[in-house]
Amino acid sequence: MSESNSRRYLRLDLDSFSPPPRVPITTRVITNQRYPQIAALMVEAYTGTIDDEHGDLEDALGELAATERGDYGLPLRQHWLEAVRENGSAASAVICTRFAGIPFVAFTFTSHLDTGRGLATTLVADVASRLSAEGERSLSLVVTVGNPAERLYERLGFRDAERPAPAQDA
Repeated sequence: MSESNSRRYLRLDLDSFSPPPRVPITTRVITNQRYPQIAALMVEAYTGTIDDEHGDLEDALGELAATERGDYGLPLRQHWLEAVRENGSAASAVICTRFAGIPFVAFTFTSHLDTGRGLATTLVADVASRLSAEGERSLSLVVTVGNPAERLYERLGFRDAERPAPAQDA
């Protein structure tokens, strides 16, 4: 992605979060064995978008490894979810960490074939609901200005917020 693209830091107040109607999809937690499929989905989903960094499968696998290693905050592996098609392949995914002490959506992506079906909305809403049930108070993310996902996040209740300074995540 070009450094000229500006980004918004958004936060969702989980105390007042009301999930939208859930799209009927099967979800599962992303396991390490699924990394090749999730990386392939990541490459396909970002290709041609405002966030396209022209990465390949190796780059995407590197991003997953960096996320698991904690480069983007403490991994919240129970909140790494994928929406699964009937044939078992991944259609959409959300990957969360704890950044600056706050649950953080590090990645959300959906196959071009599956955009507009509410999959990412359902995945992010599922994560928000699960985090709320765990006693968390907010969920944050960063989105590139002009990304169609801005509207998705705003519909879910995410609002602009001051970006916190990185903290020791535990």
